[in-house]
Amino acid sequence: MGAFTVPRELLREADGSVRFVPVAELEALRGEHYEASNVSLEEAAAFAVPGLHGEALEIEAVFDAAASPDAVFGLRVRTSADGSEYTEISYSSALGVVMMNRDHSGAGAGGISTAPLVPLAEGTVKLRLFVDASSVELFANDGVRTITNRIYPDKESRGVHFFTEGTNVVLKSLQAWRLKESGIR
Repeated sequence: MGAFTVPRELLREADGSVRFVPVAELEALRGEHYEASNVSLEEAAAFAVPGLHGEALEIEAVFDAAASPDAVFGLRVRTSADGSEYTEISYSSALGVVMMNRDHSGAGAGGISTAPLVPLAEGTVKLRLFVDASSVELFANDGVRTITNRIYPDKESRGVHFFTEGTNVVLKSLQAWRLKESGIR
């Protein structure tokens, strides 16, 4: 899509599969930290962590997928104040698919990217995101699946909201950071 991705480490598992994980050096960009745990997300009600918003973020959200076999859940980033603009990252328990929907991401082409994803051994789904001015990078379940897309939201679209559809879901843990500028141009 005409853009560099965050630096990644390629890991080969014992079974021959490959995972991609962001390099540990990216942690040096972490600024203000936000966290939450055991938040019950209810259908038709968005949850926002007070103060968590921005143009450049790292977010790691772990959801309990095992307790909600019919749910679609996830988060919306670069959300406008009125909720009309956002990029949605979600998981469908029934389909076993992780998705990134750019149909409401602002200027430019939309589209939905999907990848099959099996929950982790404990029945959770881990979504780790890097969000910046014009891109969203997803590392699902510790890099088992990755999706990278370009987005062109309004500069004021800076919100983050968590959601569920179909049934209630538990957001087991959330770790998020505003990212500092690297100084690289």
